[in-house]
Amino acid sequence: MQFDRIKKFKYVEKADAAKRAAERYEIFVAGPFIDIFKPDTDPVNSENAGKRIRYAVHRYYSEHHNVYLGEDSHLRIIGEKHYGKLSNATIFERHYILDHIGALLVFPAGPGVFCELGDWATSKSICEKMLVIIDKQFEGKASYINDGTAKLAELQGATVKYIDYLSESQVISACDEFVDKLAAMKRLNELYQR
Repeated sequence: MQFDRIKKFKYVEKADAAKRAAERYEIFVAGPFIDIFKPDTDPVNSENAGKRIRYAVHRYYSEHHNVYLGEDSHLRIIGEKHYGKLSNATIFERHYILDHIGALLVFPAGPGVFCELGDWATSKSICEKMLVIIDKQFEGKASYINDGTAKLAELQGATVKYIDYLSESQVISACDEFVDKLAAMKRLNELYQR
């Protein structure tokens, strides 16, 4: 009898693990401009640490999940169809992130992403699924990002971390921890049918 219980527990454990392994998430990775159709060594993807880490995170998650970038022309097309002449990058990214993205990973390392982060930090719905990783070299330094936007995002439910962009393993570990937390919360919401 005890053997049957143990066998059942092992079966359930394996079934749960297989179910988790099959999960796919919609992840938006924001940061300085990159071109995923070029190699990581191309200057457009490697000229600074922000570009290199964004490219690495995109590559890492693309193996098992659906990953989106603001550079994706499909976002623009969807936005133009939905908002017509009122559509612009701010609107079509916000629209897609609010309605279709499960995790938003942000690497504020350039003017475009500074603007994006400023917009997203005003939305509780976006912030609750947003991880902001700021390069460790800027931790504790007075700046509008540190003293304004990052704090506002945290107040709205975002997770903000300072990690050395040159430490790919630490950045990916933080991203994994965050995505895993969101995934577990999604499973919990399904369990309680909410």
